[in-house]
Amino acid sequence: MRAGHAGGAAHAPTESGVGGFASFAATTVVWFDFYLYGTAAALVFAQLFFPATSSSASSLASIAALSVTLVARPLGSIVFGVAGDLGGRKLMLVSALLTMTLATVLIGALPGHGTLGETATILLITLRFLQGFAIGGMWAGAATLALEHAPPRWRAFCASWAHAGAPAASVLASLTFLPLATALPDEELLGWGWRVPFLASGGMALVALVVLLLVKEPPTTVVARRTRPARRSAPIIEVLTRYFPRVLVGTLAVAAGGTLLFVGNTFLFVSGSGDREGTLAATMLASGLTVLTIPLVALLADLVGHRLMMQIGAGVTALVAVPILLLAQLGTPVGTLLAALLALPIGYAFASAALASWLPGLFETGVRATGAGMTFQLGACITFPLPYLATSILSATGSGLLVGALIAVIAVLSLVAVSLLPRSPMEMEARLR
Repeated sequence: MRAGHAGGAAHAPTESGVGGFASFAATTVVWFDFYLYGTAAALVFAQLFFPATSSSASSLASIAALSVTLVARPLGSIVFGVAGDLGGRKLMLVSALLTMTLATVLIGALPGHGTLGETATILLITLRFLQGFAIGGMWAGAATLALEHAPPRWRAFCASWAHAGAPAASVLASLTFLPLATALPDEELLGWGWRVPFLASGGMALVALVVLLLVKEPPTTVVARRTRPARRSAPIIEVLTRYFPRVLVGTLAVAAGGTLLFVGNTFLFVSGSGDREGTLAATMLASGLTVLTIPLVALLADLVGHRLMMQIGAGVTALVAVPILLLAQLGTPVGTLLAALLALPIGYAFASAALASWLPGLFETGVRATGAGMTFQLGACITFPLPYLATSILSATGSGLLVGALIAVIAVLSLVAVSLLPRSPMEMEARLR
């Protein structure tokens, strides 16, 4: 198997900075839209779009709406990835941004079940599918755009901003939505209040779009597109034939970070004391700090090596998994805060800071967006059943110990997977400079 090549040596510092900022802006907006749905699903969607004769039927319908992303994200990574490899990284990222924004704004304008009946439910699930489809293309577009603009010695730092956008979006979604939920009466919240953040996302997308349009296409991508043989196989065919072992092993390698993101953003509300306001404050603080710690850890990755930092990140995940769950179950504000800090600005930062530079570097420029995007999204799908499995374990045992042990096992498997994959030529070139 051949791996990726860095391309030209000249990288303008200004263009590198703009590339990283554009990736951060785009991922923040796209994840903001994605998180809005989760917040609204918890607060208002069950009443507006999933009314049922029993609460269990309504819950099942809500879960079905969330589950469509399990199919949409890998599919989106393939479609947008091929577009990114054949048409350019900017095209890929702009297309994902516009798709997400369109779906989000349409959700904000969607009449409820009381007006359209079952059609409203079907339309909401369809729009959620489009959101997952857009998320599938966003990560690889943001990571490759920043990575291929970056100087060789600063690739992890520049590319890491593609990951910093997710915790920034989590904080922003909470700050935008929850004040409406607390200030408005239920009638107004269910009537028009919940729609405001969804409709306002269009303005945020416009700002991110302007930033993206200021960034030039990475020179290596331009060269790869111009020199691509006319009869060369489609990127997805090349990935599945030449790079399939790397996709398979890489899928497991990226799972460690996803487990901690799930714990920090979701499971603390289940395993903690039931103080939703205190838990929300803890997770918001932890997410805000994660925006800073991800690029800081990425600076360290540029010094010690991207693959080594991936191994360290998986090891850190394995070490903190059980303490996080035990701290959360203390049922105290201090315990919840410490659990959130261990999960996000420490654990998740170490597990993900080098991912956006290490994983794309395993693939040649001409198939990089497709290969890295599909591998990342499949890895995310591995952790998808974790909330349901962890909740079942907690309900059956009353202890978070087994949940922490499960996360630690996933982290150890990720560590083994990373160790099975070689250093990419992009990383080796940087180490020689």
